[in-house]
Amino acid sequence: MQKILKFYFEPDEKCHEIKTNGYIVDVKNGDGITEIQTRGMSRLIPKLEHLLPEHRITVVYPLEYNKYIRWIDRESGEISERRKSPKTATVFDSVWEFYNIRRFIGDKNLSLKLVFLSVEEFRYKNAEAFGRLKKKVRAERIPMSLERVVEINSAEDFRIFVPDGLCEEFTAADFNRAVGGRFSYG
Repeated sequence: MQKILKFYFEPDEKCHEIKTNGYIVDVKNGDGITEIQTRGMSRLIPKLEHLLPEHRITVVYPLEYNKYIRWIDRESGEISERRKSPKTATVFDSVWEFYNIRRFIGDKNLSLKLVFLSVEEFRYKNAEAFGRLKKKVRAERIPMSLERVVEINSAEDFRIFVPDGLCEEFTAADFNRAVGGRFSYG
C-alpha cells in the first residue's frame, strides 16, 4: 500500500527514498517531504524533531474506508468471492495515532493528509504466523480506489478530530460515546 501511495503523491521515482539530514524520507520534491505512515506514528518523532525546523513535511495516513475481504485456501490456492466488511473508517479512527505526535501539532511546517481508500484484503484461513497457528492471517491489502483526502494544514484544522456535541472539557469516555463507541480502553 505504501509504495502505491508514494507513486500517487509523487509519480517520479527519483524523488522516492531520499536521504535528508541523516534520514531516509519517503518522498522529497518541490512541495517538501511526504512521509506515508500506515501505523506507528510514534516512529516519526525523531524524524519530525530533526526535519520540521527546516522542511515542510506532510504525513499521509491511509484509512480503509471500504474493505473487501477474500479468503485464500492454503492447500488448494482457491480464492473466495469477496465480501464487504461492515466497518467504514472515519477521521476518528486516526485520532490515537496522531496523539503520538501531538507535540508537533500546530507547527507551521507540518500538515496531514488522511487518505480514505477502498481496499481488497486477502487473508489465509488457519495459517501459521509468528510460529503459532492463527484463525486468520492477512496476506495482502491492495488499494482499489481513492475515495477522498482530508487535508489538515493548520492547528485550527485539527478541530476535525473533536466530535460535535462535546463540552469544552471532556473525558475519554465522553469522547468514545460521541464517536459511537469505536474505541476500547484496557
